[in-house]
Amino acid sequence: MRLTLNAGPWAGFALAAMLAMTTPQLVLAGGWTLDAGQLSASLDIVHTQFDRVKKFDGHTGKTGDVTFVSTGISFEFGLYDWVTVFASVPYEVSSRDGTAAGPSLDRRKGETNLGDGRLGLRVRIFDEFDDDLATVALSGAIKTPLSNYDEHKLHSLGDGQTDLELKLGVGRMFTLFGLEHFVSVDAGYRWRIGDPGDEIFAFGEVGTYVTPDLAVRLFVDGVDSRSGLGLESPAFGAEAAATGLPPFPKVEEDAVRVGGGLSYALTENTDLGLFYAQNVDADNTSVDTVFGLSISIRR
Repeated sequence: MRLTLNAGPWAGFALAAMLAMTTPQLVLAGGWTLDAGQLSASLDIVHTQFDRVKKFDGHTGKTGDVTFVSTGISFEFGLYDWVTVFASVPYEVSSRDGTAAGPSLDRRKGETNLGDGRLGLRVRIFDEFDDDLATVALSGAIKTPLSNYDEHKLHSLGDGQTDLELKLGVGRMFTLFGLEHFVSVDAGYRWRIGDPGDEIFAFGEVGTYVTPDLAVRLFVDGVDSRSGLGLESPAFGAEAAATGLPPFPKVEEDAVRVGGGLSYALTENTDLGLFYAQNVDADNTSVDTVFGLSISIRR
């Protein structure tokens, strides 16, 4: 039962890396786009761990240690100055310590396979560098499984179905007290083609360049499912008993995650990012702790 918040925690690192150069670079967050013909590639390693879940009645359930390690490759390319294509392919490894009782009928064997890939397009509508109030873009993306993993697990690599999403991104860079700062907000709607309910999601962050090469940032990321089963609810148990499988893709998962990170320009075209995040609110989902590392290259 893995909940992926918004576009992932690398959205903020993309923005921080972007600020290292005069021209906007990576655009997973906010409204920025790449220059025409510009290419960016990123290697992202994310470690997610939890040992408890919040059930339908608000009580906490112990699960034993569950971990995910996702190694993803992301690409972005500027078709035009105002249009950017982006894609990502993750390779996932998950495991679960079966010493503690968990949600009904959960199978404890780990998973190793390709996860859910993403392909999308961002179109910039307004540009702060053209004297608009902020940079604004509209983006659409499709997410789909890249392997035949088992979605009926607490430590599944995904939900086993295709999502479509539409998102509005707004960003602004500014100078205050002699330092460069940035702020961005993304909000959108995700149509889930399958059993899980649709989702409303949002991502916001603020950051500061404390030196020309080093940025610090804080972010909040949230998702609200519009329908679904309560985790360990009577309906959840009845479906599990009828099918012999825990109905995790149908669970109504809601969460808010807060985190912070650093981005450092190793060279003119290479950036290193680190981040930490924690779920501060969770309903029908896991209480995650997340660490990550990202290395991005532009040309």
